[in-house]
Amino acid sequence: MISKLKSGNEVKITTKDGKTFEGIFMKKHGGHLSTIAGLGIILTFPIHTIVNIVKI
Repeated sequence: MISKLKSGNEVKITTKDGKTFEGIFMKKHGGHLSTIAGLGIILTFPIHTIVNIVKI
């Protein structure tokens, strides 16, 4: 799913520990995925910690 995302897509990310995050996809770089969450906070996830990504 990550390869189908384009910058600006709204996504919901679920991590291996069961936490979910919603934000706007920015980029994938060097094994990490970056999104912008509410209030403009940038979240970066190591790709190996992500269980599911859903485009919303």
